[in-house]
Amino acid sequence: IKAYNSDTEGVMACLRKIPLRKGRLANTVLIVGCGGAAKAATYAACKMGLDVIITNRTHEKSLELAKEFTEKYGFNVLAIELSHFKFCFKKARIIIYTLPSPIPALEEIHFKGGRILPREKYIIEANYKNPAFTDDLLKKFKEAYPKLKYIGGKTWLLGQAIGGYELFTGKKPDIEAMSKVL
Repeated sequence: IKAYNSDTEGVMACLRKIPLRKGRLANTVLIVGCGGAAKAATYAACKMGLDVIITNRTHEKSLELAKEFTEKYGFNVLAIELSHFKFCFKKARIIIYTLPSPIPALEEIHFKGGRILPREKYIIEANYKNPAFTDDLLKKFKEAYPKLKYIGGKTWLLGQAIGGYELFTGKKPDIEAMSKVL
């Protein structure tokens, strides 16, 4: 029996849309959640050489996931408690949000006052059906981060579908046609 997972391809498709930078914290990724999508996001980000921090509503799960990636794959993954979410959110350049609904901390981020780094910020969301980042929430974020780029779950889904199609058929898909259908 062979099994494949194209989630990682979906995450990499999203991450490839982000120009990587040099320097400390320039490519720090904050992954929110510890389920299957978060595991794929962690693996993809680590494979691309990004610095990964994981947080979750249950801190023990984020510690377990960080330990698994460190011991099993040799990646250096940091786990933080959700109470540090706001600080890490402000510092991370890339946020990969894998939870099915918004956590209260998203609404609690202080958008005004103080210097916010980095100025350029990317949010990648796994949820393509009912995104946690609603138009209203994204509007708040874009006021604080004028260069914010949001990469929604449909980009992730398309990346998965492309990888899955090739695995199932052995053929290159018509990406333009797939994009139109999506």
